[in-house]
This record gives sequence, structure tokens and C-alpha cells, in this order.
Amino acid sequence: MEGNQTYEDAIHWLDIKSTIFWEVELTSASIGGTEISITKESVILDSGASVMYIPEEDYNTIYQKIIFENVLTCETDEVGNTYCDCNNIFDSRYPDVDIKLNDRFTFTLKSQDYLIWSSFYKACLFTFYPDYDSSSYYWLMGDPFLRAFYSIYDMENL
Repeated sequence: MEGNQTYEDAIHWLDIKSTIFWEVELTSASIGGTEISITKESVILDSGASVMYIPEEDYNTIYQKIIFENVLTCETDEVGNTYCDCNNIFDSRYPDVDIKLNDRFTFTLKSQDYLIWSSFYKACLFTFYPDYDSSSYYWLMGDPFLRAFYSIYDMENL
């Protein structure tokens, strides 16, 4: 915050699409400043998910843009965890991921938000995971996303 701003000035209130989930409109996404094509129009904010599950087609776009275009080496283990070559979670080869919600607010994930250092593998865990459920209509944004931003859940003003 700068100058005379209060914490209230920095809060972005998002309209929810459903009273069943904390579901908000996914307007667009970009990686390293370049907008990517996405197929889904919703994000569910889920404090019970330790990673971010992205429908397969959108996941493949994200993976392509972050990993292949930056010539990074990754391996997926037997349970589906993807570990990528990195110096640390602040590795500059990993671009910012911008997610625009409610056609108003852009939330930027830095590499340290979507990478977790594994001392066992001496590599970074890539916390975007493919969701292979073909009926999935949303991006499930779990702890990596929620840790990056202060979250308030206002049940009284749904």
C-alpha cells in the first residue's frame, strides 16, 4: 500500500457466480504478458486444495507457454507430480501468470507462488495440475493461489 491507502483500498471484492462454491468469473489469463487462449469461464477458490487443478486443454496451454517456450526440463513422477529444473522458487526463467477475474481485477502469480522447492528431488514442484475430468467447467485454484492473496469470504453479502 502506498500513501494514505488503508487496507480497504487494497481489497478487491469479487462477485460470485454460485452460492454452492466460491465460484467467480474467469475473464482471461496471460503468461509472461502474453494472453493465452482459455476454454473455461470460471474459477473456484478452494482452500481445501493444495494445488491448482486446470482442465486438461487449458493446462496444456499453460504448460506449453511456461515450460516448452522457456526450454525448461520437467519430469512427472508415478503419482502425477511434475518436478521442473530450477535454481530456486524465484527462478527468473519462470514467467508471471496473470489471471483476470470478474473482468475487473488481475491477480499475478509469481514463480514463488506456483513453484515449491523439493529438497528431495532438488527441483521445483509445478503446482498447476491437469484435471482430466472432461466435465470440469472451472479452474480450481487452491492453496498456491490463495496464499498469494489475502482472502475474505463474506457470507452475509453473497
